[in-house]
Amino acid sequence: NERQNIYHRRFVLKQSPPWTCDPILHAYSFCNDYRQLDRGSQYSIKKILSLPAPVDRFFVTAFYRLFNNPATMDYIGIKNLAAFNRYYVQSELLKRFKGGEKVFRAAYMLAGPKNANGKPGSKIKEYCRVLDGVYKRRLTIVAALKQAPSMEVAWSVVKEIRWFGPFIAYQVVLDLNYDPYFHWAEDDWCY
Repeated sequence: NERQNIYHRRFVLKQSPPWTCDPILHAYSFCNDYRQLDRGSQYSIKKILSLPAPVDRFFVTAFYRLFNNPATMDYIGIKNLAAFNRYYVQSELLKRFKGGEKVFRAAYMLAGPKNANGKPGSKIKEYCRVLDGVYKRRLTIVAALKQAPSMEVAWSVVKEIRWFGPFIAYQVVLDLNYDPYFHWAEDDWCY
């Protein structure tokens, strides 16, 4: 309850800190009570879901959840991602990485390719390769998602994509469920 009160004081009432007297909640960061209030979900809702085409919203959401970094998204540009060019995006991400900027955000960690032997940038290259395949199949994937009768079936569709394990597939489906084009009952199933 106090976490929600902090959110209300900070973002609705626009009060100055401190937003709580609780020493633990004052000193440490915690997840929001509602997923749609966290910064990552807000980014998706406000920027990605404003793209006009469902196939673009799906693809850019998939890209976003692999890299999970709004700064990376803004650097590449959401419209550039909607018209995905693997080699352009890969070179821009590698340039950002080599310049010391974070390409991935550490809210959650994803594995990289096993054969990379710790080579710098190998995870970026592998993800761009996989996303190129997703981009080429995006119409088929979106059709399957649109026909999915439940969130669980939609999750199964996304989970079949390489590097989209159960957790990331669920994040993609949850983001897409904010989109009126895709809509599944939230109370029937969760991962």
